[in-house]
Amino acid sequence: MRLPLASWALSWPPRGGGLAPTPCRAGSAVTSAAADAARAEVGVWAGLAGAGLPEVSEADVVRFHDPRADLERRARQWGYPLGAGDLADLCRFAAALALAEADAWEADEPHVATRAFEDRRFLLGDRIVHWAVPWLDAIGAVDARDALLDLGDRLRPAPRLTGREGSVPPGHDEYGPLSPDLPLSDLVASLWSGLVDGGADPRRYEEAARRWERLGAERLGTAALWHALAGRAASTASRLAATPLPNRSAP
Repeated sequence: MRLPLASWALSWPPRGGGLAPTPCRAGSAVTSAAADAARAEVGVWAGLAGAGLPEVSEADVVRFHDPRADLERRARQWGYPLGAGDLADLCRFAAALALAEADAWEADEPHVATRAFEDRRFLLGDRIVHWAVPWLDAIGAVDARDALLDLGDRLRPAPRLTGREGSVPPGHDEYGPLSPDLPLSDLVASLWSGLVDGGADPRRYEEAARRWERLGAERLGTAALWHALAGRAASTASRLAATPLPNRSAP
């Protein structure tokens, strides 16, 4: 079933633009708490989309995985023109899904509202927060990073489960295969190493592992991602200590 989104959300906000008032349905006297929460979330996503961040995508940060086909499938289900698929585009898509949810609650279409909520939740967990938070952290965009973490606490796309059986395939974590068939020199150029462009100094990965563990303890809605990333950073530190790369920093 094709569920078209409101036309304004397909192109708003423009790249580099600011926030605009959230449009309201004419004649709507009362909105539910769920609709109000979804409308508030529209503004958060729109602010991220209009923050003027560099045009970077998951493929740029992970390097060995291109999610384009998956993103196009998700967008196609809603009749949404995705665009380039960089972080701003994904935030526009999420804003449009939040608006679709709010409108559906007001129109007494709970099946549409819950689908918009769940699709936005999975979009955040599967295609945004796992790579965008480490990248935003690396470039010092702390406001945008924290906004995504706040959304993660609200939507809870990746909480840490008590038991891991069945949560990921054997030999994988939340990021992918635990032992990718990659030379160490290629691995450290990918987020799969536990850092964004972490270089060849194992001490950086040791510190990153501690930092991701702390983040996992603080941000419960996305905790599984940060504990997985901590494990990857610790593993990379061990590999670098055992097999130093030519450009390893001197002690």
